[in-house]
Amino acid sequence: MQVAAQPDSAVQHIFSPNPLPRPLSDPLYTFRPFVAVLIAINLLVSAGLFLLSFSQNDQVSLIQAGTALFAPAFLIVVYALALPKQSTNVFYLRSFKKDASSYKVREMLEVALGADFRLSGIRDPKKRVPHFLKPVLLVPMMLAYAGSKYLNLEAKEDWKARLWRSLGDARAVVLDVRDLTDFVMEEIELVLTCMTPERILFVVQNEEELNQLRQHFATKSVEFPVGTHVAVWNETRSDNTPKFMLASQLFVQQLPKPAAGLALQAAPLVADFVKSGQALRREKFNALTQYTLGVTLLVALSSLHGEMGWLGEWPLLGVILAMLVVLQLVLLPKHCVGVFKKIRMARSYNPLYQRILRVDLIKGLGLALLLLAMAGGLMFVGLREVYTGYTNRAEQYSFDARYRALELITMGAFLDDAPAIVDAATLLDSLGPDLNNNFKLNGANLDVVGTPASVWVAVPQTVEKQAILGFSWGEREIAPACAAETLEVLQVEFNGQGPIYQRCLMNLR
Repeated sequence: MQVAAQPDSAVQHIFSPNPLPRPLSDPLYTFRPFVAVLIAINLLVSAGLFLLSFSQNDQVSLIQAGTALFAPAFLIVVYALALPKQSTNVFYLRSFKKDASSYKVREMLEVALGADFRLSGIRDPKKRVPHFLKPVLLVPMMLAYAGSKYLNLEAKEDWKARLWRSLGDARAVVLDVRDLTDFVMEEIELVLTCMTPERILFVVQNEEELNQLRQHFATKSVEFPVGTHVAVWNETRSDNTPKFMLASQLFVQQLPKPAAGLALQAAPLVADFVKSGQALRREKFNALTQYTLGVTLLVALSSLHGEMGWLGEWPLLGVILAMLVVLQLVLLPKHCVGVFKKIRMARSYNPLYQRILRVDLIKGLGLALLLLAMAGGLMFVGLREVYTGYTNRAEQYSFDARYRALELITMGAFLDDAPAIVDAATLLDSLGPDLNNNFKLNGANLDVVGTPASVWVAVPQTVEKQAILGFSWGEREIAPACAAETLEVLQVEFNGQGPIYQRCLMNLR
């Protein structure tokens, strides 16, 4: 007896007083709405930061706005290409030892199934990311799960009961029986009890494997359906791929549209795997605690700084995120290569699915490239402004050093009773070869080579008084007197920093 589309309360009594088992955990599908919200927040924050920095002419914030756009670019690609658009409705059950070698089989099955189906199975427990690391490793974790050999559904010791519950929402099951472990045998018995024959596809290496299975289950009084769908996968045969795809497509074409529904007759097979309400609450509390720990870890890393010396002022989170970006840049092309391979295979076996995959790929990559171009443009503008500021500051410090040398020369001439320095020409004549090339006589002024500065003798040296030098920066007088209007212009130009601004501030009249 199968119960389709029944509310939990209608079948709750089966395991009373224990609650009905939950379906298998599906991290990728669960994270999809969360990632959508995260993308929206990232875009709003980076756009707001850009508008604020643009209005305030703040180059540093402008660079931060550009950098902030990299995060949603990664997330959009993951959202478009890696995160599933529906829950699993075709289960792939196999031995974990066959995960690496079954990847090709699953690629072909995905192409044969097309866009209306999602194929997945239970992830090897050894390959799972702990809950507390998922907030920190969000994007790498999603990319690794989505493009992994190890599938992405999760369960603990109650896996069989949760699989039974999930099978009720499935349309089909693929049983890879090329490696018959005890767990695989349990899964086969459960599937044979839960699903009708047209919903089951066996993947075998040869027909003899299926005959041995029939004999095994005959001894256990488990009915093995007649006319079972079989797809043979033997990599040593040259015609293997076309025959496997043909068998898979024939299987897909005859699948019933509604889900299988809960098989109440299979309840005795999973009764020992059903957890009590107390155990479920404890498990839920443990998961919530781990996620809270992960979020707390993120917050802590963003507030702690490298005070040990080797990190300088960089926040620890920045260092970790930089490492994660490298990991993402490795996983993302790998995932895209997998999508390209499926597109190529679909061209021969499922052209409609090829078009859907191609559109998804173009949309994801197109949006990401657009955001990256925007981020690159913002960073280019910001870096150009920072570079301009850096060169201006370098010019200031270079000029300041030369100007101090001129002041020392005038002081030395005064103290040593040397010839009086009364104008720019005598000042130039008094320079040694090390300084002479840095100045060029321009009428009454000495232009400082490589800077917008000019120097002149403001008060000539006399027997009783040392010469006082004046200078201008970009035709704005800084010494011996600086106007308030000039100070305002320099404050904007140099952000209130640097020796030119400081000298103007000291000489303000």
